[in-house]
Amino acid sequence: MEALQGFWYHSQMQIHIAGGAVRDLLLGRRSRDKDYLVLDANKTDFLRAFPHAQEVGKSFPVFIDHGREFSFPRKNNLEDELLARDFTINAMALGPDGDLVCHPMALDDIKNRILRPASGDAITQDPLRIFRAARFWATLPQFSIHPTLLSGMQEASRRGLLRTIPADRIGAEIQKAMGTQKPGNFLRLLQTGDCLKPWFSELKDVIETTACIMDTLAGKPETVWAGLCHTLQAQNGLIAHRLGLRLRLPGRYVVAGEKGAALHLKALQYATLAPEAKVDLLMAAHTSGTFSCVFALADAFRNTNIMHQAQKDLATILQIKLPPEEQNLGPHSGQKLRDLRSKALLKSKRL
Repeated sequence: MEALQGFWYHSQMQIHIAGGAVRDLLLGRRSRDKDYLVLDANKTDFLRAFPHAQEVGKSFPVFIDHGREFSFPRKNNLEDELLARDFTINAMALGPDGDLVCHPMALDDIKNRILRPASGDAITQDPLRIFRAARFWATLPQFSIHPTLLSGMQEASRRGLLRTIPADRIGAEIQKAMGTQKPGNFLRLLQTGDCLKPWFSELKDVIETTACIMDTLAGKPETVWAGLCHTLQAQNGLIAHRLGLRLRLPGRYVVAGEKGAALHLKALQYATLAPEAKVDLLMAAHTSGTFSCVFALADAFRNTNIMHQAQKDLATILQIKLPPEEQNLGPHSGQKLRDLRSKALLKSKRL
């Protein structure tokens, strides 16, 4: 594992591999985490050993060096540092000599596949951990949720602590969750923990249906997000658009959510649409860059293959061009091109 290659000593400084990389090693999973804990050193010592590292931490020292994150302990010793982490399965550190230091419950929770807060106040101390927990359950769906996690989420919700979380931090967790093995678990845990509000207040009483659609679309992150937003079709997808903006998601997610919400019902009815309506739908999806998203979402609803016919029809209409004398005539040119494309679809259907 790349994240586990190499340990460093510099004077008395020791660097431990920490958190997710250790968890994934014990689970036999490939790890993307490159998190390290620096002990027995100050910032000057560290920068002497890693002169190109950039400091990014605000409340406590955190450095980034070649994609690796190095943090300094917030507590007086390693054991207390691990107790202050988010979840027991992330509260482990592997030392330069191969020594494994763990939260008292970490190894049992790894063995028994339990997602549990590292302390009684872990969730209320940092409410962002609610969304991290939801993302972890989407990543590790074989794990069960410990009752203390749900009670911590419910308490944070009652106290209004979710409102204090920066939107971009939630957005970052959402993007990770949309690319997981079972992304619907992200929504399931937020609902069970009474944490849909205030960030997902638009989602109503169809959470399980939405979660199942998301699971069907696993492997296509932007389309999974469109699946999450699919019930927000009111105002031509504007509500879904606003949700993406509020969560500071990248533009491709915002557009996917908006167009998925606005167009998927028409895509579901594709076989019965008039040629003109097909042209309008195909071009709306194509020009917004959401063609695959919209039709994959429609296929997920009925386990069909609407996408296949829509792709053929799109190829047909994109071959149609206006003659020079019909070009650059404003709305007239647009209507003429639509008419020609509609006729082309009719002709292809007869063949």
